[in-house]
Amino acid sequence: MKLSAIVAEYNPLHVGHLYHLEHARTLGDHTVVILAGNFVQRGEAAILDKYTRARHAVEAGADLVLELPTAYSISCAEQYALGAVKLLSSLGQEVVLSFGSESGHILGIQQTASLLLSPIDEIEEMIARKVAQGRSFPTARAEAIEAYAKAHRIDIVDVTSPNNILGIEYARANYMLGNPLSLDTIKRTFAYTDKEVSATAVRTALALGENPLGISDYAAKDIDRVHPQNGVLYLSAWRSMSKEEAARLVGADEGLQNRIWDRMRTATTLDEALANAATKRYTSARIRRLATAGLLGLTQDIWEEGISLPPYYSVLAIKENRSELLSLLSKCGEVYVSHKDLSQSDHPFARLDAKADDLFELLRQVKMPTRFRTVKSSE
Repeated sequence: MKLSAIVAEYNPLHVGHLYHLEHARTLGDHTVVILAGNFVQRGEAAILDKYTRARHAVEAGADLVLELPTAYSISCAEQYALGAVKLLSSLGQEVVLSFGSESGHILGIQQTASLLLSPIDEIEEMIARKVAQGRSFPTARAEAIEAYAKAHRIDIVDVTSPNNILGIEYARANYMLGNPLSLDTIKRTFAYTDKEVSATAVRTALALGENPLGISDYAAKDIDRVHPQNGVLYLSAWRSMSKEEAARLVGADEGLQNRIWDRMRTATTLDEALANAATKRYTSARIRRLATAGLLGLTQDIWEEGISLPPYYSVLAIKENRSELLSLLSKCGEVYVSHKDLSQSDHPFARLDAKADDLFELLRQVKMPTRFRTVKSSE
């Protein structure tokens, strides 16, 4: 069996995602989507719950949707990609991972990833100097890599483009694990519409009360369920922990946790706290990820125990008449099909997923499904 795979958030599903799904389905016998759960890589609660977004994916053509564990989904691009590649490589099948990129050139992405496989002193020293000058780590890293590649006449892709960055990390994770996956990239294009479409633009329009451009029919019917985030839970979580506890969170580094800890105590809203914590050195996504780690209680101890254990498979949705895919999962490891399964698991990442589900309901003030769905495709 040959599987095509996509790693996504579908937050929400829009016409660009449909374009990519249509392409990915040509690459294998079945299409598997690894979906970020109720918290996404920007460190925010998704606008719709994970089961609803998984249903949209199957309605749009996916055969199976599995959850990317929350511990990975709120991590930096490197760990986010590693978690997805580990999950896919554990399936014991031929898998083609397809992703969008600004470059559209898989060889260039792989060459860039190869350059970054092992630390290079010259690059590390340039990064350290630039960070000391006040640049954020992602900016310093991008500038150092580009300077090194130019000096050594190495052809690489643009390492400042967000989708290129994630594609590079998929390729690097694949190299690190012995190349278990085939990689495919499709150039991000807006040829299917007369204006740029992105999930960010859709979310911005929704927040402003405007009609979003390019949202898929599958997601449009559920958009009225989007509720503002109740940020007081973040303030409460951070105010109830000590600085010593904050220092043990995943993402705590260079004193950033102390900055957030202080701001959470003086602000009256989450947005105010995050805005006050912002500096040129730290990206807003990094600040939000650490803030969410505090909300969820994701500590280094949980992280280190979780990454040492085999992957598990949390099923969010499956197309009807695809039961053979569930049989495949059962041969590979632990399969969870409900919130109850996650909460009763011995795996610390699975229990964290269950906690994320509970907090999501409180943050978004919604009641979400408690188990996976068998879904009819619109085909």
